[in-house]
Amino acid sequence: IGDLTKLQVLMLFNNSLTGTISKEIGDLTQLQRLDLDYNRLTGSIPKEFGKFVEMETLWLSGNFLEGTIPPELGNLINLKFLYLYSNSLIGSLPSSLGNLKKLSFLGAWDNSLTGSLPESLGEMPSLTYISFSSNSLTGQIPGSLGKARNLEEIHLLGNSLSGSIPPALGLLDKLQKLSIQDNSLTGSIPEMGQFKSLASIDLSSNALTGSIPSSFSALSKLEMLLVQDNSLRSSHIEANTFNFIDPLVQRSLTVLNIANNNFTGTLSESVFALPSL
Repeated sequence: IGDLTKLQVLMLFNNSLTGTISKEIGDLTQLQRLDLDYNRLTGSIPKEFGKFVEMETLWLSGNFLEGTIPPELGNLINLKFLYLYSNSLIGSLPSSLGNLKKLSFLGAWDNSLTGSLPESLGEMPSLTYISFSSNSLTGQIPGSLGKARNLEEIHLLGNSLSGSIPPALGLLDKLQKLSIQDNSLTGSIPEMGQFKSLASIDLSSNALTGSIPSSFSALSKLEMLLVQDNSLRSSHIEANTFNFIDPLVQRSLTVLNIANNNFTGTLSESVFALPSL
């Protein structure tokens, strides 16, 4: 296959291909789209993939690939979509991913990745979607993500991330979905009223403390708010802990879960007026 040097598109997805990915495939330097999704491929991702300087979309999901993500993938300067999810990849995320300035979609959920999220993720100006859910990542959520100003969705659920939610995420004014549940996050929930496009927030099953910021009432497009299974409490400043709910109910909120926290006080009657209750 390495002799097909003019090949630009190779689609082999959804078959029953087995064995490892040949290193010779790296000789196809004109490839722009390679789809090996949903086969039974094993072994590691060849470092020779770093030769794909014309590559725009790389699908490797739904296989049995092992080993680490090769740092040579950082050479794919024209890459826009990278699909690595549902494999058995291990090790840490290479900081060289920050070289992918055109990358829009980065999906590596359902692997066995470890280590911390690299600061270089904030150096990807075209990034709109990232998911590293269902791995074994540790450390803090890097504040540098706030520099990836085009992010629309962040999915980091089901890891062992710790520390507080970085206030720098407040710079992401295009953010629509934030899913960071099932981690070990601590501290208070930062102000999020500036997230004018935010439709879904899932902070459940962490160790968050403090109260829900009143600025949440400004989230005009919020449809789902999940903060159950934390250590949140009622505000000592607000006369009504749940004042933020009233304007949300009147606009867009359809799902609210605040169970298993330490809230006290009176629940607004408007909660029972949720249009989809």
